[in-house]
Amino acid sequence: MKKIILFVVLTILILVSFSDAIEGFVTRVERSEGEFDLSSKEKQADQKVMLPPAGSMFMYGVKVSGDIEATKEAPNEHYEYYEFKGLKKGVKGQTKDGTVESSLPYDSAWWRISRSDNRDRIDLYSAVIRNALCWYLEANSNGDITWYTTPIKGFEFPLESGKTHSGNGKTYLWVHDTGSWIVSTYETKGSYPDYDDSTTINVTVSKGRVEVPAGVFDCYKVRAIFTVKSGSGITASTTVNDQTNWFSPELKTWVREHSELDVSAAFRQKFHGTRIRELENYRIT
Repeated sequence: MKKIILFVVLTILILVSFSDAIEGFVTRVERSEGEFDLSSKEKQADQKVMLPPAGSMFMYGVKVSGDIEATKEAPNEHYEYYEFKGLKKGVKGQTKDGTVESSLPYDSAWWRISRSDNRDRIDLYSAVIRNALCWYLEANSNGDITWYTTPIKGFEFPLESGKTHSGNGKTYLWVHDTGSWIVSTYETKGSYPDYDDSTTINVTVSKGRVEVPAGVFDCYKVRAIFTVKSGSGITASTTVNDQTNWFSPELKTWVREHSELDVSAAFRQKFHGTRIRELENYRIT
């Protein structure tokens, strides 16, 4: 009973704390029917990559369903809070043992992510390379790490319907709890820059209007299909993450994310999970 009371109190404190932090958030954005006025290619080009001002905050409602082996968490609903910290110079790669000093540094867009249902804190770094935001490094306070040793292009600006691109590279993974009965933890074999695991990504861009709790937004739909091949023998697996982000040029970030995850593992095991994030509220500084 004491543990239950403590958990409830901590949850309330987290929500109250964040409520204070986001005082003054915009509540809901409405659009007239038929309006579709995305930022022009020329306006986007004013900025090599589109990012909100440092200090801006975004609150997403998250729904997770399906197999824990696919989503790495039990089915649940929670809130996630994204704070854009700004550009960070010279970010190097990380493993569970710390910073890899020999790795190439990249100037990166830095997001700090926290959750309403636990104390995990994630530092998400998207490498800024020329006119693109690239998948690079995700470091969780629980120890989990995803590091694309060669950053993989995600959002290429100016966004334009019909654009496509693809990429691939070596990937380092450390997972402290796989959710599998075969192996409870997982770490990529090899060493920088020649890790054994790899990721391939295929991206297509289209237009789409989306309604989320924070309002109705005219967006670019950026669909990225990640294929991650990891492990060998009984740890071998292939994960396909079909992820679509609705990117709002107005807010300079995404307002909805839908991921379908499929994992094929040893002994012909197959797992599936879904994760949906929708913007509930935000504050632009």
